[in-house]
Amino acid sequence: TISMWPNVQKGEQEHIFPFQNNADAILNTALDYELAVLKVYAEPLLRCVTPLQTEYSEACRLLSFLNNFSPIAPTAVPPRSIIR
Repeated sequence: TISMWPNVQKGEQEHIFPFQNNADAILNTALDYELAVLKVYAEPLLRCVTPLQTEYSEACRLLSFLNNFSPIAPTAVPPRSIIR
């Protein structure tokens, strides 16, 4: 959930970033169509956040960001895609 994000970032700072220079390889698995597919799932969930919740402003920010992408149906994702 949105409220857990600070803990995720803290975990990255403590357990990932200090050791990344020691890795034998670093893979960027981001896909050009990733956010367009995730938009289909994320938007309905973000719209459920109400103005009374502390996560509301972050949900609005994320919805605004997702407006930059045209949705891609999950059925259009190749069967062997890493996003599956």
